[in-house]
Formats: sequence, structure tokens, C-alpha cells
Amino acid sequence: MIISCTLLLSWFAAADSWMPLSYAEQPTRGFNRLISESEAKQENWVKDSEQVALHYLGNPDELEILQQQGDGKQLELTVRQPLDRAGVESALYLLQLKKTAQGTWQLQNARMAWRCKNSSNFDTRRCQANY
Repeated sequence: MIISCTLLLSWFAAADSWMPLSYAEQPTRGFNRLISESEAKQENWVKDSEQVALHYLGNPDELEILQQQGDGKQLELTVRQPLDRAGVESALYLLQLKKTAQGTWQLQNARMAWRCKNSSNFDTRRCQANY
């Protein structure tokens, strides 16, 4: 019984390994200004919540949507982006979007955490570069 409990706890720990210990707030005002300008130009990406998230993150080649919750008017996305930077393995973003009366998506809140190489948690602590 001890082995099965240990295995079960290991499984739960692995399943929640992307849950961050803390987030760092990210700026959204300039990006929402870009959305307003793009809406005035009738660009379609502002009406697609996933495209808005991709634009905010800089259209990276690799992204993994870990969780998506919403009701059609509000949406919360948890996205992991693999990184290969000094000491950093990957970044985790929590993006909260809201649909306007015009049908465009505005970024209400953006938060970021990262996982250092050789770490099991996402956090906002500085990573040590291993050269």
C-alpha cells in the first residue's frame, strides 16, 4: 500500500508541476492600444482569442496551452513556452482576456512565471546561468 500511495503522490506532483509558486505582472496597456489600432484597420486577428494571445506572446514557434477556461465573453489561458535562455527552461503565462461589445478581445491581465533549468517549479526567482 505504501508503494501505491507514493506512486499516486508522484502522479499528482507531476500533473501539477506547471502550477506556479508566484507570477510577475506583465504590461498590457500598449498591447491593448495595438488591438484598438488593429480593430480600426479591420484586422481579423483581434476577434480570435487564441490569435490575440499569440500576438501578445510574439508569435513564438512553440507554445503549449495547458488550460483554457471561459464562457465566450471572458477567457483565461495558461500557456507554456519552451525557452532556451541562460538558466531558463520555459516560461508560463496566465492571460485573462475579455470580449468587447464590438467582438474584439482585450487583454485584461497578463502574468508570467518561469522554470529554471534543474528546477521542478515555475516561479519568479532569478535563475542561475550554467555556462
